[in-house]
Amino acid sequence: MDVPPVACPDWQTVVEAHRLESQDAEAWLRYGIALLQTLEPGLGGIERQQQASQAFCKARQQGVSAGAVALALRSVVLQNLREAVQLVGLEDLAPRLVEQDESAGFTAATRLIGRRLLLVLGMHRSGTSALSGLLGQVGFQAPTNPDPADVKNPTGYWEPPQIRRFHDRLIEGCQSSWEDPLLPVLPWQPEQPEAALVELEEAIAADFVGCASEAVALVKDPRQCRLMPLWNQLLASRPLVAQAVLLLRHPEAVAASLWRRDELPADRALLLWLTHTLEAERHGRALPRAVLSYEGLLADPASAVSTCQRLAGLPEQPAAPELLVQWIRPELNHGCEPAEASGLAEAGELLELAVAVYGALLGPEGATAQQRCWSRLNVWCGNTCWA
Repeated sequence: MDVPPVACPDWQTVVEAHRLESQDAEAWLRYGIALLQTLEPGLGGIERQQQASQAFCKARQQGVSAGAVALALRSVVLQNLREAVQLVGLEDLAPRLVEQDESAGFTAATRLIGRRLLLVLGMHRSGTSALSGLLGQVGFQAPTNPDPADVKNPTGYWEPPQIRRFHDRLIEGCQSSWEDPLLPVLPWQPEQPEAALVELEEAIAADFVGCASEAVALVKDPRQCRLMPLWNQLLASRPLVAQAVLLLRHPEAVAASLWRRDELPADRALLLWLTHTLEAERHGRALPRAVLSYEGLLADPASAVSTCQRLAGLPEQPAAPELLVQWIRPELNHGCEPAEASGLAEAGELLELAVAVYGALLGPEGATAQQRCWSRLNVWCGNTCWA
């Protein structure tokens, strides 16, 4: 496939225009590249190398992945190689280096780093749709063509369809489904990880086509909770900046909602709640994140919006009261009568465990309490090594 030519920036202008007080991850990455692109022999060159190292460290602090920095350094090396072979009269090699440079991430390291994501994690029927729909009205970027609303979710699901289909293919590839509580121990990881990462990257691009580089794209799909190890690989190897919000709803209410919608028995619903929640918590620790409750979202949606805006580094813009009423509707709380769930009264220790996880993750103990819950879940399930 032909690769269109890339217009290289005026790197000296980039150096001179950079503000040292900047909080922009992309700006720090560009600054580091520009410093290396404008090196001169002598002590000044050594000083610029040190400044470039500091710039890349600053970019990492602002949320740039190690993969993005690696792509940036690679682009500089290839650019220097191209210039070197031209100087020694090997011009016929230069076009090949140009193709490698452009196709392997020259523009990704400098332009696509602007792709920012907020991962909205949470079990099915936990209010992630309502939160995502609301955030899409207050500064976040919703998917270009999200899955449509239906009678089961009248305000819409707000799931990016290409990403959701990618998740479905992974899960179906190991003969499983979203409602299978054993997914964490099944071999869902792709046999060709890099090919899967490319496919996921393309899905993100397709779901947010036309999205401005500074926008924070909302990625919401409950399946993602149990596929986070692959997402972590993507974030570590691609020029993406991501934060996560984990939205928790009381497990009894989730079980009641799933019984009402799908007639899913309480024991399975609770196991699904546990695996989704614990997998999302465990594999989301590397990301800047916030933990919110659905009950808190219903009680004070404005506070939830502010938390997400601060987490993503967006200007805090209060949501109009009529907007909050439109998107956060208590009458759609389909789990408000937990006793409806089939088998909930007999759930016993499993229900106790789920409630303990819910309290632990919303309380100050955090990861320590979560590890204890993993241990109890392993014992309850016959010492299956899920953690």
